[in-house]
Amino acid sequence: MLNWLGVTNKENWEIVKKKNIWGVKSDLKDMIAKIEINDKLIIYIKRNISAFGGIFEIISKPYLNSKMKWDKGDYPSLIKLKPIVIAKDYIPLKEIIPKLTFIKNKQRYSTYFWGKGMRRMIPNEDVEILKKLLK
Repeated sequence: MLNWLGVTNKENWEIVKKKNIWGVKSDLKDMIAKIEINDKLIIYIKRNISAFGGIFEIISKPYLNSKMKWDKGDYPSLIKLKPIVIAKDYIPLKEIIPKLTFIKNKQRYSTYFWGKGMRRMIPNEDVEILKKLLK
């Protein structure tokens, strides 16, 4: 079982929460094809929020749906999700960074959240830390 980091904006985060789906651009279809049912997806909301939004269990294999509409882009490679924990309040990222092992360079932590899609894995111990903090 793997734990994937998903990076999105505030508008797409609202879609993820409402519809329990995650999508990536067509150029990341090979990456999303590596996903297995029961893997976890940890959502990080970038820009003005800069916080973790929630943790989801992946409950479907990737599938295509070009009709699904997202904010600022097309993300036709989709997976279905089941919420494990959704943040009630956003905890400032700077407060969480010292606790997370996947962020090796604590001074340049922002580089771990660059880009979109699902480009980084998170260790189980960090997922457990985030579960407790997001409740």
